[in-house]
Amino acid sequence: MSAAYISSLIEKTNPEPYEQIIVLCQKMINEAFNNMWMLADDDSPLSHFNYKNRAGEYIDTDLGPPKVQLVVTTEDPQLYYLLAMSKGSLKIYTTDNPDDPTDIEWAIDGWIFAFSVKIGRKAISKDSPEYAKFKERAGLSESNFSLAQLFIDASSTTKWDENLSTFGNKQRDWDSLGADARSTFVTFIQKWLNLMKAKNENILGYSATPDSSEFNEYAPSFPPTSIDYKNYPWLNPSASNPVRQDNIDQNAISYLMVGSFQTPPSPVGLPYSGTFVEENCLYCMNSKIFWGSWLLKQLAEVIKMMELVPDTPEVFYNADDPDFPWVVGIRLHVGNSDGTDSDYVFQQSGSDPASWSWSGDQKDSENIAYGGGDQERVHETGRSCILFEQDQST
Repeated sequence: MSAAYISSLIEKTNPEPYEQIIVLCQKMINEAFNNMWMLADDDSPLSHFNYKNRAGEYIDTDLGPPKVQLVVTTEDPQLYYLLAMSKGSLKIYTTDNPDDPTDIEWAIDGWIFAFSVKIGRKAISKDSPEYAKFKERAGLSESNFSLAQLFIDASSTTKWDENLSTFGNKQRDWDSLGADARSTFVTFIQKWLNLMKAKNENILGYSATPDSSEFNEYAPSFPPTSIDYKNYPWLNPSASNPVRQDNIDQNAISYLMVGSFQTPPSPVGLPYSGTFVEENCLYCMNSKIFWGSWLLKQLAEVIKMMELVPDTPEVFYNADDPDFPWVVGIRLHVGNSDGTDSDYVFQQSGSDPASWSWSGDQKDSENIAYGGGDQERVHETGRSCILFEQDQST
């Protein structure tokens, strides 16, 4: 890891306005795709695709590891999917004219077909086998939560990307191919996508959020109740004027989470603050959720039990001691049984290092005694305050 990256990560990055984020770089995503491809069965559409239509047109090819290219220079498309055809062949007619029998039959070794896709999200019904299987695998058999499937959604794809696609030694032939023949090839790709969907090979993962009945504000588990995602660019921290670039391994997808059933930020997106990842992935928790949403609430209970509260002071006249006739005693107790949660709300008082403070209301107690033709008044005043500061020594 470069020193510039570490400096940017520690000194500049900020997960605001989200409570938790997970940032996965493009390189890691493609390595995961490669692992999935290596583990695929021989008949999986990840490793082989064969299709033939009634007209006799066909495609039959082995597939290499798929890849994605994240787009950070525009909002749409979100990413490109690169389908690698390692070794195979196809046959298509050059036109849709039924009276024209002209066809081509090509080897498609080394072809890469790129098309834009989005990350889709679909709610999973609680009575479905998929939901039950996830509960079992995740070890959440007794939990009650909502589940959504994240998948590669190509349903809105209408065209391939010419600049990212390559056609091996048939590049010139492809460039001169008519629209009808190209359309047939795109139809083959759509058939492959449909097959991937039918076999659940297009699933990227799942997101689980707790139902309100399961939410425990006192447990330090911080389950997200809303999850969004957005691409996050890599800007070289060593450069004086870095610019966004598509298709570099450090570009990332960020999973953006809020909890406690808060309304998620709109529009979706994490403002650029610094370099979260240089490789692999990173999880970041906003200090506000750890301190403000949980730890300070727990500490408030401790402070409530530690607060010094004045009691009625002791005072009386002692005629047996003419030099010091007044006896005075300070009385107090620890813990405010009358305090409420609203009395113990911490306020952030600093940011470097982060600190939070609390100052209680002033509490007074008084007593008066009479004797020897005189009176003695004793007044006690108490006020508790505390400061918590993050330790930055490690």
